[in-house]
Amino acid sequence: MPPQLELDCVSKSYGKQVVLHGVSVRIEPGELVVVLGESGSGKSTLLRLIAGLEACSSGAVLMQGVDQKNVPPHQRSIGIVFQNGNGYEHLSVRENLELAFMASKNRSGDKRSEVNRWIELVQIGSLLSQKLCLLSGGQQQRVALARAYLSGKSLLLMDEPLASLDYIHRSELRELIRNEHRERGQTLVYVTHDSDEAMLLADRIVLLSQGQVIQAGVPRDVYLRPVSLLAGKRLGRQLMSEIELPIAWFENSDRQGLEGRTVRCGVRPHDWTLVSIAFGGEADLLGGYPADFVAGPNSTFESLQKSEGGGLLKIGGRILQASWLGDSWLVRMESDQGGLELAVSAGALSVELSNKLECVGSRDSSSSVGDAFAVATIPIRRLSFFPPNGGA
Repeated sequence: MPPQLELDCVSKSYGKQVVLHGVSVRIEPGELVVVLGESGSGKSTLLRLIAGLEACSSGAVLMQGVDQKNVPPHQRSIGIVFQNGNGYEHLSVRENLELAFMASKNRSGDKRSEVNRWIELVQIGSLLSQKLCLLSGGQQQRVALARAYLSGKSLLLMDEPLASLDYIHRSELRELIRNEHRERGQTLVYVTHDSDEAMLLADRIVLLSQGQVIQAGVPRDVYLRPVSLLAGKRLGRQLMSEIELPIAWFENSDRQGLEGRTVRCGVRPHDWTLVSIAFGGEADLLGGYPADFVAGPNSTFESLQKSEGGGLLKIGGRILQASWLGDSWLVRMESDQGGLELAVSAGALSVELSNKLECVGSRDSSSSVGDAFAVATIPIRRLSFFPPNGGA
């Protein structure tokens, strides 16, 4: 049985500018697939090709195995929510919703009750008599979302539909989209640049960068096993850092014939444990320092070590900045391995230590904190390993 939607080596160019390079994706019936990428990665263009609003330069868009090249947009069973909303601006909100329901070929139930249900779900009861053109961007997006579901289409395309909403409404509607998907089983292709949104919504994530798919899979697998540093940085609240470690530290390294070589590893901020910290040579506030750790302007601590048991990596360096995030600290540290970021739980630090980190974060030159240094550990099993030519 063919997938509901298949992109077969799709490319798109505008003159000499290539926007999409040979994108291939299969989407099964009932899947919620999130296309995640930075601005300019080709996400919106991809949706326009699926909808038939633009033609592929090469490759094919197939629905249930049928090439859509000669199928006009209005004959494709697709509902769309654009970034800036969509609908009939000269009509009222209620008229827009009722028209979407009446246009559905597979509608069932009473028109008024179904329209009223969506009015309540997206919280637009006070807007029903207003013309669409008079609404704010966020209000138009809520109307567009309701119209898409009322259309009864078997495939929905959403292009950053919540981007213009405030945090509270964005969270509420994100939950609504996920619940509707679970109940109705409609196939949904959802485009976003928001990593959290992708993790919360997706059955499967497609990472897009510079017009190419760099990785695809279920959210947990893509997050825990990125194929490259670029993929690791696309998914996750905080950026993955990169370090190089001796390949001899890892099991079976002697069989690889690569003794003396290094391996590239990705590390996420929240996988670190802060074990030692000092300010201007003051006494240790968390635990014992390594014997060769010198907390001072000319620190000579060997920044990279492996624990005796072999399960932990230990690294040290100078704290450059500390940012308070509410439930944790984000500590930026400079080591011999380059810049690293550590996410430190607020509960793991004393009030005294938090106060001193506050001074580091505010760059308060009048404080007596002086230079700040830290030592942190990470389980080697939490590292992501990248092949020599595995991408940036």
